[in-house]
Amino acid sequence: MPPRRAQATDSAAPVTHADLAAMEQRFRDLIMQMREQQQPAPPAPAPAPTLVPVVPQVVLDQLSAEAKHLRDFRKYNPTTFDGSLEDPTKAQLWLSSLETIFRYMKCPEDQKVQCAVFMFTDRGTSWWETTERMLEGDVGQITWQ
Repeated sequence: MPPRRAQATDSAAPVTHADLAAMEQRFRDLIMQMREQQQPAPPAPAPAPTLVPVVPQVVLDQLSAEAKHLRDFRKYNPTTFDGSLEDPTKAQLWLSSLETIFRYMKCPEDQKVQCAVFMFTDRGTSWWETTERMLEGDVGQITWQ
């Protein structure tokens, strides 16, 4: 059981140099204890080299094409959409602005939904995540039309 602290009988008792020195020493001890506890753990041994699976080139080409379309889309600085239902005109203007960008960049139909989803925020993101769950991740069936 830790020792009990002595209760001060006189709350207006003056603090002496000895009291200050004792408090300072306690702080130093605490700081040293904290530093010892925060010492970095020794580095873990290097892991054994792992084999890197070879991904078929077709998949890499497809991924790079999707990334290219998204990169090109972002160059046009599309606006975000928060999913608000308060102003349908705002939603229609957002869709029209995306269609203009898609037309200029000659975006393939199968990439339009992905580009648009990238611009969702707030309620728009929540709606999309709910839609993905409802479709069990098979969002490929959703087309831009």
